[in-house]
Amino acid sequence: MAAFFEELQRRNVVKVGAAYAAAAWLVAQIAETVFPVFDLPAGLLRAVFIMLGLGFPVTLILAWIYDLTPEGIRRTDDLPAGAPRISGQGLNVVIIACLSVTVLFLVLDRFVWNPPAATNFSTIAVLPCKVEQGDPETSYLGRGIAD
Repeated sequence: MAAFFEELQRRNVVKVGAAYAAAAWLVAQIAETVFPVFDLPAGLLRAVFIMLGLGFPVTLILAWIYDLTPEGIRRTDDLPAGAPRISGQGLNVVIIACLSVTVLFLVLDRFVWNPPAATNFSTIAVLPCKVEQGDPETSYLGRGIAD
């Protein structure tokens, strides 16, 4: 099992998954904020979320099958054992950039574009109920509603 996880790391599948998750989160946050502004239907927003969810396993599979080399994208099985590969440093930059933009977007959305509403305290006046008929058998009703 340890060999499998080492192979995942060697092929940068974990980093690709993290980069995809960060980018998908950014796209979802932007879509959730922008779609209501343009009065786009809710079904379109659902479709974006479904496509982002379906794209995740596809991205992981493609990251397992293909590798990024100095000559371009190549099938991992076609590469010799000592072939040069591009390190995952670029993926680290993508992950950090997407997460930074997402956090910035969330802060702007929460505090600048939609600041928290000031709390308004409302008062309620409680008025006594009085039974007008004067029937002593139903006078409890008026006291009960007032309580």
